[in-house]
Amino acid sequence: MTINSSYLNSLWSSAFESVGWFQTLCSTDSPQVLAQEAALLYETFTAGANTVNALQLIDAFTNYATYIAQIEALPVNYGVASRCLAARSNGLPYLIFNLSSVLPAPPTTPAALLLSAGQPAIQDADFLSVFSLFQAETYGQGTMQNIADWQTVQVALISYYGKNPTSLVDAASYTVQASANIGALLAANGLSNPQGAFQYNQCYSLPVCLEVANFLSSNMSDATSQQAYVLEHILRAMARNVSDTLLASVSPSPQNVVNTTYTFGNESLQDVANRVLGDFEQWTTIGALNNIQPGTQPAPGTFLVLPPSQSVSGFSYNVNVLGRDIYIGPVSGTMPTWTGDFQTISGPDNLIGALSRRLLTTLGSFVYHSDYGSRIPPEVGAVQSLSTLQHIAAFGKSAIAQDPRVASVLNASASGNATGWVSFQASILPIGPQALPVQINEVINP
Repeated sequence: MTINSSYLNSLWSSAFESVGWFQTLCSTDSPQVLAQEAALLYETFTAGANTVNALQLIDAFTNYATYIAQIEALPVNYGVASRCLAARSNGLPYLIFNLSSVLPAPPTTPAALLLSAGQPAIQDADFLSVFSLFQAETYGQGTMQNIADWQTVQVALISYYGKNPTSLVDAASYTVQASANIGALLAANGLSNPQGAFQYNQCYSLPVCLEVANFLSSNMSDATSQQAYVLEHILRAMARNVSDTLLASVSPSPQNVVNTTYTFGNESLQDVANRVLGDFEQWTTIGALNNIQPGTQPAPGTFLVLPPSQSVSGFSYNVNVLGRDIYIGPVSGTMPTWTGDFQTISGPDNLIGALSRRLLTTLGSFVYHSDYGSRIPPEVGAVQSLSTLQHIAAFGKSAIAQDPRVASVLNASASGNATGWVSFQASILPIGPQALPVQINEVINP
């Protein structure tokens, strides 16, 4: 079976139409209804990605089965090692047939109709159920002997073809490597020889077939295969964006407002505002309502009147998704002058500041956050070559991609000179449907 481009196009069309359906509802439906609709959108994207993944697996397993049949047909005497070929010939058709049976039909009903009826626009290919029942490979000699048999087949093929590399030698070599990897993993966990057909198939044979399938589906020379990889990546990214936005919308945010409260312990007005309103900046309003002068610490148990609920904002993309933090000045500059209260920064500016600080922090320098930072600072001060700058650009791209608010790094580059300073530039697309690209431009001096 070959991946069909028209099938991929139908999946993409349904996903694209689903986004349009959701966008038309954003300004009319309530937050509760939108959350349900967004969940359907997430289900549609993940189902589409799983379906593409199933298509790729069918294609890879089909290629693998073809190679096995061709290896068996060669005029080569494999001796008793031929049993590993026969066993794999039994298992692969099972996977191909059953994966094909769970593959949903190409979407034909308009996405809006399905979604409005409470159904995802793309049905899920439940290939995990196929894997959980797999026990079609019959081989009674155990994993260690299976690895030895495949090595015998590999040596026989190399001897037959000489120094000329062929796809059949590659397939056998991939199988030997995958078999050794899975066998070593099992042995390291106390399962060096799985007992029974089901355990052998589940713990050893199926993982080997999946690993070899990964090798055989990595050829990007075919345009349709490229399309499948890109589509799966886009669908999973879209699903993650929907998920992240939904999580942000239910994250700690302004709480339900009460009319009055009391101070607990040594709470400041900022503490009270944060506790009851979810917004510490409302402390000035509370102070004015209760005739408390700025800088005055209310006594424990002080009765306070609170502002009405409409003074507290609800969900904000800039605050709830991109974040709000105390502003301590430019990353490479000085702190702002103290004016009696903290300044805050939110939205894209907050994200840019956070990413810039990550870039300027040496990776591993935080004891309890060893994965925070980048590998750029140790490179600053050295003579910059083209190769070095390419590495710095890659280091920076890798670092900013770790931030959960970053959906993708659109581009990244670095420049420098003989004195050692480094300039890093990048364009980032944040998560969420409201996201617009933001730019980072940091100059790092020795």
